[in-house]
Amino acid sequence: MLKQIKMLPQIKKNSFALSVKNLSVGMESFKPLKLLWYPACGYDFRVLHHSCTNNISVQSDFFILSDLNCWENEFNIIINQEGFNIQESEKINFQDLPEDSECYYKTIRFNNGHVNFTKKLLLIWNISNQKLIEIFNQIQYFKLETIFVKRCADFLITDNGYELMQQLNTRYYINSFFSSGLISNSLHEEVVNFSRNQNLLLRAINSYAGVGSNETESLEFVFTFERVE
Repeated sequence: MLKQIKMLPQIKKNSFALSVKNLSVGMESFKPLKLLWYPACGYDFRVLHHSCTNNISVQSDFFILSDLNCWENEFNIIINQEGFNIQESEKINFQDLPEDSECYYKTIRFNNGHVNFTKKLLLIWNISNQKLIEIFNQIQYFKLETIFVKRCADFLITDNGYELMQQLNTRYYINSFFSSGLISNSLHEEVVNFSRNQNLLLRAINSYAGVGSNETESLEFVFTFERVE
């Protein structure tokens, strides 16, 4: 049974925009938090505990995961399979989100015997990337520390990455590419060209196996880019 919910004071149930502003900009004695947004997340929640988004350079304090579909049931099943324990969960009916969208505030704890930490996040289902970008752009001084992308074909995010990062004051852009076996020359060239075209610095390369495929030798390569003024 979940214990009684105690949300961060930055979260205001009457407004998503105000809540995100409070998280990003800070309020009263609460300092700004480093936010990570995972658009079109589907039912992949490894971003919450994988080293590519929890390392020395990229450290996220709060996560925002969104998708056009609703994966709430899948989240509750998968997250427990991956070693998480959902400590808090509450549905919030933000008035400034689309009527058919669903938003959940959650606190989850990950403990595999070696790594032990707690994450706080917002899950937003049935919402487009464009709608969230519109809301983010309306928030004065808003800062989105990291954008995490995985096989997303949305022009606003993948082909217009640098401009979007400028708009949202984003420092890190993490993109993943599906491959099999070791990294290929063509994949490496694609990454280098992306970095050059988007005027971003390639900071790190991570990989992990068995994601999105039944083939055990398949690898997911994750590339961390940084925007430098």
